[in-house]
Formats: sequence, structure tokens, C-alpha cells
Amino acid sequence: MRVVDASIAAKWVVAEAGSDAARRVLEGPGPLIAPDLLVAEVGNVLWKKVTRRAITRRHAQEAIIWLPELFDRLFDSAALAPRALELAVGHGATVYDSLYVALAEAAGREAVLVTADPVLQALASQAGMPRQRLMLVPVD
Repeated sequence: MRVVDASIAAKWVVAEAGSDAARRVLEGPGPLIAPDLLVAEVGNVLWKKVTRRAITRRHAQEAIIWLPELFDRLFDSAALAPRALELAVGHGATVYDSLYVALAEAAGREAVLVTADPVLQALASQAGMPRQRLMLVPVD
């Protein structure tokens, strides 16, 4: 099972640096899961791309509709929020990032947190997640 964050998922729907590496995550083994917050986070990326005229409104609309279909399951952020807040306060992180770590913890010992964000990787490490459960996807 792989917990995928928005830094990876955004690269699935918008071509940018690191998109090829991020798309390889789709081909990997096991189910793809994420907190439902991911849709809003990627939606914000799409909004920025539209306002900067990097993509069309139509592309953004199609991407935001298609995105959830790439996941085997999106988990309710409200259920993960108590642990996410605990992680955020304890490690000086955002609740947004902490939701991904909370889901990886809840998903069990086999779950791997997949990110292109070194800050999220550091948070997961600080929270005690073993290195073999972390996958940092290079975006350069």
C-alpha cells in the first residue's frame, strides 16, 4: 500500500519537472491511497496554473475530476485529524503534511509514504517512520 501526497499527484495531472518520475509511481505495486485533502491541494495547484496561464480551465476541470479515479481509496481527513494535529504540534509541521503521515501510520507497517517533498519526508522520519517506509521521488 502506498500513501501518495499532493506533490506526486499534482505531477500526474500537470506536466512539469518530475512528472515522469511521479507517473512511475502509478505503475508500482500495491494500492494507492491518500487523505481526501489531496484533492483540494491538487486543486489549488491547478488553480495557480490556470491563473498563470500555464494550463487551460478545461485541463484543470478534467484533471480535478480524473484525479480521484487514480486512487484505490481516499480517506476522510476528519478521521485522521486528531493524530495529524498531534504530529503537527509535536514536530512543528503543518496539519496538511501531518495528515499524510497519520494515514501512513494508520495504514499499517507495510504502507509506504510516497512524496517529492523533503519536508514531508523529514516529518515522517521525525515521527518515527522507518526509512524503508519512505519513498522520496526525485523531481529534478
